[in-house]
Amino acid sequence: MPKIKNNYKNLVLVESPAKAKTINKYLGSNFKVMATVGHIIDLPKSKLAVDVENKYEPQFEVIYGKGKIIKDLKKALPKGGNIYLAMDPDREGEAIAWHVKNALKLKNPKRVTFNEVTKEAVNKAIINAGEIDNNLVEAQKARRVLDRLVGYKLSEIIWKKVWYGLSGGRVQSVALRLIVEREEEREAFNPKEFWDFTVVVKDRDGNNLIAKLKTKDGKKYIPANEKEVKALEKLLGSSNYKVVDVVEKEVTRRPYPSLTTSKMQQSANIMFSFTSKRTMGIAQALYQAGYITYMRTDSSNLSMKAIKEIRKLIKTEYGEKYLPEKPVFYKAKSKGAQEAHEAIRPTDFSVTKEDIQKKFGSAQAKLYDLIWRRAVSSQVSPKKAKVLTVKIQPKDVKDPKYIFSLGGEMT
Repeated sequence: MPKIKNNYKNLVLVESPAKAKTINKYLGSNFKVMATVGHIIDLPKSKLAVDVENKYEPQFEVIYGKGKIIKDLKKALPKGGNIYLAMDPDREGEAIAWHVKNALKLKNPKRVTFNEVTKEAVNKAIINAGEIDNNLVEAQKARRVLDRLVGYKLSEIIWKKVWYGLSGGRVQSVALRLIVEREEEREAFNPKEFWDFTVVVKDRDGNNLIAKLKTKDGKKYIPANEKEVKALEKLLGSSNYKVVDVVEKEVTRRPYPSLTTSKMQQSANIMFSFTSKRTMGIAQALYQAGYITYMRTDSSNLSMKAIKEIRKLIKTEYGEKYLPEKPVFYKAKSKGAQEAHEAIRPTDFSVTKEDIQKKFGSAQAKLYDLIWRRAVSSQVSPKKAKVLTVKIQPKDVKDPKYIFSLGGEMT
């Protein structure tokens, strides 16, 4: 049987068929794009597979069922051409690239990474191809070994002491401990009774306003029990009030930053009742189809390219009064934030939620719209508002001296 001749010079390997399909649209006939369908090599599930006597060296094996994929990839290797490993730009992606290199016995594969699956980003990554980052590979191996050592050893104890089939792990067991400690604090908490005391007053236009008791004889005062509240009602219930102080203050409210992974998960849960798993699945599909940037990030900042596009959109669609003089940047809230990738954003701001709805469905459209709005609003001018605080005092009760406060934002 004659051998099949590969009529392309370059082979690009990615993790998922969806990502391969998208990238394939951007590259010419000299390129072939194939998927490994996730990891092809991992630690076997049947044993610990970590040599604790030899510097905790992991004992990797080909995953069951992935032998055929490796065989197909070997057949697809172009003679004298280039092999590009285009897995995700994180530790997991780097590890997959490293395993593929070893499994296919590649001598000089090129590592390409991009934060968004767009034609411009993919082609730029191909031109600036580099090498596998061995530090990232070692980091992933260390995490994998820790997962196995903690998970397998702890699960054995849990099976014997708690319930067979339950599992423990490097992350979940620590989280569980924090939950338990917090629950123990809650159970040990001695609840203390306190009350709010408010009065309803009218402004000049006859509108009802609610004022809250703040101080008694110049000191912060909170009624301790119902008896004190009843006494206040009897003393102040029929009083008229006079204004004793008015404070007008200007405040600036900055817009929320673009989404990080955790903020995206939290917002999607609050707004749409999506689980974290569902949110990440939808985001992954949008990323692989080229609609959003990489969805695993702890950065709130955007690339200058994206900021320029957003500023242009704000000026055109909403007007210059909503456009700040300079781009808005955000400080990392966590000291441990790596900020290796920019915040999650659309790759093309002209794509609407209606476009996503037609292509994917309502769930994807909802998440895309959330990402779009947070990215665009992050570059809008801060809102300046005047906040008015009014202090009032009962006219006919001067001793003790009670001060109430009310206020709000002026429109």
